[in-house]
Amino acid sequence: MQILLGNRHEPLVLEGVRARLRVERPVRAARVVALHAPARIAPGEVFTVEVELAPRHGDRWRESFTLQAPVNLQPGPLRLGAASARDFFQLDALRASGLFEDHSLAATLDLLNRPRSRDELTVVLIAPELGFTAGGRELPGLPPSVRYTLASGPPGSARPTLAAYLLRDSRPTGVFLQGDAVRDVEVRLSPAPRPEGVRP
Repeated sequence: MQILLGNRHEPLVLEGVRARLRVERPVRAARVVALHAPARIAPGEVFTVEVELAPRHGDRWRESFTLQAPVNLQPGPLRLGAASARDFFQLDALRASGLFEDHSLAATLDLLNRPRSRDELTVVLIAPELGFTAGGRELPGLPPSVRYTLASGPPGSARPTLAAYLLRDSRPTGVFLQGDAVRDVEVRLSPAPRPEGVRP
């Protein structure tokens, strides 16, 4: 509320507040200890990712995600990451710092609405490709000519990102999550069908 009421774009007046709180004692907590996924995936392939969680007391369990790789994936190395939405929110401050600039009231609202819960387990497929942010929005998957144009534009008009999220999935777990897990994944292209040879 302080950020919204003190924003530099539009004067806002507080008309009401609605909140929903749930307190649970003791706090249930678990650590992300491993991520299980295929070592290789193909563009468009549906694959399963399992995140292993270890609670403070009791047996470990796995949360399973079914993901579909983007159809336009290029061959090469990627990374799968698993952590809480809060941890990915903090990573975004380094990965794409332009997202945290308040260019407008809409950009400020987008930033405040970004998932950041400690109990929300998030799995992300990460590419090392460089992208850009402009006007508080991320512009991933740009063709080289557009990336060159943005890079050579006026200073401050666009800011580079350090990596891109190719896909993301989340779910609430009801436990306070700590730690993270990362796994390397290789993109492989399906072999082209062989043409029929000349029959004898």
